[in-house]
Amino acid sequence: MTPRLEPKWRYAVPLNLLTGMMTLCAMAAAGMPQLNNVAQATLYLAFFIGLQRCLSWLGWRLLLRVVPSAAIPTQASH
Repeated sequence: MTPRLEPKWRYAVPLNLLTGMMTLCAMAAAGMPQLNNVAQATLYLAFFIGLQRCLSWLGWRLLLRVVPSAAIPTQASH
């Protein structure tokens, strides 16, 4: 089963905005409020990708909790 939720802009835009804000807050709390070199940019990117995947999974689990029929894959008619 492939989730078809992530490509939808109504899901992707808020998810990425929330992930970006959380990444900036976490990096500022870690003492890196701005990008100064490639190493810090790599850390930002790694944290952003990991957090985005985690929040995406949590969103999918929430959707399955609220709408259990979303787990049933639809079959294309030929």
